[in-house]
Amino acid sequence: MRGEGISREFVKLIWRGRYMDDSAESNSLREEDIVKYLVSVKNEVSNYLEKCLKGRAIPLEVYERVRLLNEEVAKKLLKDLGEIKPNEVHILEPDRVSVWEFARIVIELIKASSHEREIIDLAHKIRRDYSLARGFPLDWSPENFYYNFFEVFREPAKMKDSEIEVVLRMLDHYTGVAKAVEEKIRTLIKYVEEPDDIVRMAGRTLEIGLGDCDDFTVLIGSIWRALGFLVCIGVGPNHVFPAVILPSLEMVEEPEEEVNQEKIGSSARFMAMPTIIPADGVKLNLSGKIFSYYDLLNFNSSFRRNIYTFLVQTFGSKKIENLLSIENNEKLEGDKQIKELYNFLRRLQHTSEWYTYYPVPPVSDSMLGQCRHLITLLLEVFKE
Repeated sequence: MRGEGISREFVKLIWRGRYMDDSAESNSLREEDIVKYLVSVKNEVSNYLEKCLKGRAIPLEVYERVRLLNEEVAKKLLKDLGEIKPNEVHILEPDRVSVWEFARIVIELIKASSHEREIIDLAHKIRRDYSLARGFPLDWSPENFYYNFFEVFREPAKMKDSEIEVVLRMLDHYTGVAKAVEEKIRTLIKYVEEPDDIVRMAGRTLEIGLGDCDDFTVLIGSIWRALGFLVCIGVGPNHVFPAVILPSLEMVEEPEEEVNQEKIGSSARFMAMPTIIPADGVKLNLSGKIFSYYDLLNFNSSFRRNIYTFLVQTFGSKKIENLLSIENNEKLEGDKQIKELYNFLRRLQHTSEWYTYYPVPPVSDSMLGQCRHLITLLLEVFKE
């Protein structure tokens, strides 16, 4: 898919996304639908029994026995539907639970919570509010549209300026929604350190309005998943956080190559690189603007330009390793802004070095293995 062939694929990509409906909203199974189904089955059985009795197909005693059984089963199913809500998991012996076992509990709760009507409604409300406030279209089908970027741009490809503008606008839309989800939840839910080892369903956390890191992970992760984002979780020493996989459009400079004994000059091409963005609530005030990890995506990032300026002014080089390797250096003590930037990027580096990432289906281990952590992407971008 090199050269000018990108234009045809680009058009196909746009059309695939533009006419998809909100499948997550339209195809979700509501609890009231289940109730209606159970009641209809009960009534059908009752009507059939009446028909059999009138046609003398069954004796009266059989009719009465089956009728009572039908009533009892329907009553129990409807009662269980209203009362049995597995909204939390109690880990009785946390010291004996492995990291993978704990991750599996969190992942299963994310999967289950993402189908809750309350979570689906909240997810699409956040998405609509964000889109309307910024003038974005309400089309939303990342599973059929957004992640096709990984296919269309899996190899370096040329793009026209008009195509770049459209792609970046779409990426800003989806990245902005993912960011809005995290910010909304951090305003709705109060973070507390809990002495017990309970992991809650997302709806339960919304109900009580507070939770610890695993509750935030389930809630944010389930909302992302309800919207069709690709999700994973980072698990480390006494901490867990959700992470979303987003494409970052990067400009790739290819080296000169020899073809038919003639030199062809290098030209800029673009790739969409699937990137893991940890959602750990970290922000940075840089030059009067508030930034988060989401703002580091895409080659045209203004946050990156600010970092570039700081690196060049401080070290005379844009290599980010120069900043990450100056712990206890006098530069950190003498410049508050450099120290804050160091802490911001160092924490991002820790989310890569100290944590193991586990995929939330439909993400697989192989898919996750093809993704870069955000700090890895930045180390590649900020190099000589």
